[in-house]
Amino acid sequence: MQFSQVHINLTQDVIITTEDSLRGLLRDYEDCLSVKDRWWTPASVLITLVFVLSTSNFHDGLGIPQATWQAICIICTVLCVIWLIKTGFQAFSARKSIENVITDIKKDSVESAN
Repeated sequence: MQFSQVHINLTQDVIITTEDSLRGLLRDYEDCLSVKDRWWTPASVLITLVFVLSTSNFHDGLGIPQATWQAICIICTVLCVIWLIKTGFQAFSARKSIENVITDIKKDSVESAN
């Protein structure tokens, strides 16, 4: 008969912090999560504008010449590309995991204890 070894690891860390400190850190984490999804809107608008530019024949309308309509659409596309790059960079740099939050809570609780 062969016996397996049993290893017991029951050590626990206790973190003591204040409610307002925890609320602030969790709000920061929630903001970090929401930043990761903000790139969808400019990407969708950019796709729409690219389709408009590639399939539309601009005409004079509302007293505005066709070249102006086309220029407006191109300017909107360029602005949307800038918007997408900005939100993409923010989403990429907003990498925060649960471990980061726990580390921040520990750091904050040590600072407030001193």
